[in-house]
Amino acid sequence: MQQDLAELTISGIDHLFGQLTSRVYAALAYTGRRTIQEICKRTGLNSRQVGTTLTVLTQQRLVVYHTEELNTSPVSLRTYFEADGDTAYQVVFRYQKLERVIHQRHGPTYASVLARVALMGFVTLSDLEKAFDFTISIPNGDSDKAKTHVNGSLAVQEPEESTQLEGALQAPTPRPAKQHTPKSARELKTILFDLARLGYISKRTKYSSMPHYVFITEATERVLNSYPGGPKGKDGKAEYAGNLDVEKRERRDEADVFAQKSVSTWTPATSNALKRKNRENEESSGEEEIPVPKKSKLSNELTNGSTKISKGRKRKNQEAEENSGEESVPVPKKSKLSNGLSNGSHGEVTSSLNGDSEELVFQVNLDKCNVIIRNQQLVKLAHRYLGETTSKVYGLLLRMLEPLTARCFDPLDSREQLRSDDEPLFEAGKHPTLRQILDQIPTSLDLATGVTPSGTTNGVNGHASKSKVVHSGSDLDTEPEDSATIKARELGLRRSLLEKHLRILEHDPRKFAFCVDSKWGVHFKRLTRDLVQYEILNTVTAQQGLLAGRVLRILQSNFSIDEKGIATQAILKPKDLREVTNNLLEAGIIETQEIPRDTNRTTNRLLWLYAYSAEKARKRIVTDCYRAMIRLMRRTEVERGKYSATIDKADRGDGVVLTSKDKRLLEEWGQKETLLWGQILRVDDVVSCLRDFAPEDDPFIGNRARPGTNPEKDEAKEEEVEEEGAVVDNLEEEELQDAGTV
Repeated sequence: MQQDLAELTISGIDHLFGQLTSRVYAALAYTGRRTIQEICKRTGLNSRQVGTTLTVLTQQRLVVYHTEELNTSPVSLRTYFEADGDTAYQVVFRYQKLERVIHQRHGPTYASVLARVALMGFVTLSDLEKAFDFTISIPNGDSDKAKTHVNGSLAVQEPEESTQLEGALQAPTPRPAKQHTPKSARELKTILFDLARLGYISKRTKYSSMPHYVFITEATERVLNSYPGGPKGKDGKAEYAGNLDVEKRERRDEADVFAQKSVSTWTPATSNALKRKNRENEESSGEEEIPVPKKSKLSNELTNGSTKISKGRKRKNQEAEENSGEESVPVPKKSKLSNGLSNGSHGEVTSSLNGDSEELVFQVNLDKCNVIIRNQQLVKLAHRYLGETTSKVYGLLLRMLEPLTARCFDPLDSREQLRSDDEPLFEAGKHPTLRQILDQIPTSLDLATGVTPSGTTNGVNGHASKSKVVHSGSDLDTEPEDSATIKARELGLRRSLLEKHLRILEHDPRKFAFCVDSKWGVHFKRLTRDLVQYEILNTVTAQQGLLAGRVLRILQSNFSIDEKGIATQAILKPKDLREVTNNLLEAGIIETQEIPRDTNRTTNRLLWLYAYSAEKARKRIVTDCYRAMIRLMRRTEVERGKYSATIDKADRGDGVVLTSKDKRLLEEWGQKETLLWGQILRVDDVVSCLRDFAPEDDPFIGNRARPGTNPEKDEAKEEEVEEEGAVVDNLEEEELQDAGTV
């Protein structure tokens, strides 16, 4: 793991989960995979403490593990643990953003369910029901300890004091507010299904906690078992490569089974019931800000939560549903699933949640989180060039395409596929039409803003002006139009305005959208490459100045060029240019190339060129961002230490009264913490764009033309070849006609 990434994740885990957890994670991050005994020697902790902490790290998806069989006379097993730096980074810094998106789209209730899933790492439906106090568990022999409410219902027993060390188990977010939680187990199950159907959460499989290299090794062994003597010949090796690719994708895509089955054809992002619930949530909740993650102790349900429900509890739940007057949902018998789910879409996902939901384990889909962040940055880019209204239309189009986009790029693709500029196949049956987009446009959005209505002129050069025409009294004696005609005319006007916005997106030089057979789509690979290059230019311009950005654009288009050529194109003196290039060389953004003019390779016979590699620039900027985030995290710790006495006093929870001075200090600390975490999340936007949107070794960032090629000349040459071919065909036809006449 990269050292800067390790330090950053350790600092974030220490902030969210405590010192003991970060101590064990640091031992794995710096030394690689280790067993429990080796971790105990490294940290100086006993096996009980290390085992408990590893349980929390595994459940929070910060650590992956693998068990191997040892070649001993009695077969023994040995488990190795390994820190997952990329996932740990997303757990620490991305959950907030995804929770905020869910809050804006679906309301605070959906956000509270997602926050609970993120808090617990991976959960079952029964775990969520207990977390939201929908089920009651009474230990055997402890029924006298249970408390009773006024209405006679039993209350959940208060947990006993934890015997774990201080800071060992802590949560990234506090328990959600009671008014923003689901009101019943049925509503919780509906929300959970909607989150799974939209791809925000996914099914957890045994491969989710497995290192990637172990996953590849096991897939290779399974495929090789069908080739006793190994793949032979060219056709056999090609067949083996294809079977291996299919095997890896099938095992990996088990987690996306809900999104795959529910999006066989395009449907609106939410059902009618979901839309109605969202409107009610928006009216009742208003706009709220997601709080900054605070330190809080994690409940015992992380390690001691059971996933089983006793028969008596099931019977009580059924009786409660019958007494409430609600229609009970029939529970189907368990059936063998294919890839975790039987064939079908919406209905079978629902039946799976109803029947086998106790066995399904859910987790937050981090790949979908990256897709959402990428779409947000694409909307910002469209807003910069095309205006607010067109960018809102574009944001809605991207949101409708989210169910079709599982991840930003597929790491299982071959190197040639990742580095190619070919777009994925256009699935016309799944992309939305103009009418489907229009149905999702809110009526409050004024589509006339940002486009010019048809038939209007500016009144110059002889064109008609927009002055009002005065009608005579006889012309006004017309029959009034009915409501259906007015509604149809307004719908047609909105349809034409929406089409204009989409055409603006299509004809923009950046090609934000495209249309094929009345279906609208987006070239994500091309746009992502442009987006990454824009982020590099913005970062370099902010750090080095406008001249540095100008030099970088010249190198982007020319690949390699000498100092004289850069000075000519940048309209700068060589002396002024040398200062800019030296700063870029020191920052690691560009590099130099030495090309000898003869075989002697003397210094005065060398040609010095400046070259720009987007791959190296991305890695250098991401490393700088890691270091900046580490400094901000340390500054947060220092500022927290100044207010530690007041913060501890407020967190005591024993009824202590805060003075006006304490409240003022807490308010100051809250403002500083919000400011610092806001800056950290802004830097994370740069990291997400440069690291997670495109492959690391993509050489065509910014859609650079390949060296030695000129797209315009190639197109002109193709047209000349076509014209010559047409002339040859005509000559051949004339010769054949002459021969037939003779």
